[in-house]
Amino acid sequence: DMKTAGVTPNEVTYSTLMAAYAQAKDPASAERVLKDMKTAGVSSNEVTFNTLMAAYAQDKDPTSAERVVTVGVTPDEVTHGSLMAAYAQPLDEITHGTVSMLTHASILAEIHAVHTATTA
Repeated sequence: DMKTAGVTPNEVTYSTLMAAYAQAKDPASAERVLKDMKTAGVSSNEVTFNTLMAAYAQDKDPTSAERVVTVGVTPDEVTHGSLMAAYAQPLDEITHGTVSMLTHASILAEIHAVHTATTA
């Protein structure tokens, strides 16, 4: 354990741990790490939030991915890519799910418009 060894975790340490949880498709643990990070007084940035969004994208959870954007992170290319990945689902899931393909298309168009506006 880093803390018992006298090593203080920093932003990179927390982000790396979050990335491991994202890769393991465990966004709840990634979010717990973010909360621990805030409790420890370690600042977060776009990388931290993009890592959390990637965890939700891996889990195909666009609602939670969108929630991450609303907490004050300034979206960048990675943010938009993660959000699109969260919405990307196999065709059979889209047609049998509660969200129609047209809704997905309009969401992606809106993401593209926001991305274009923020990079102009």
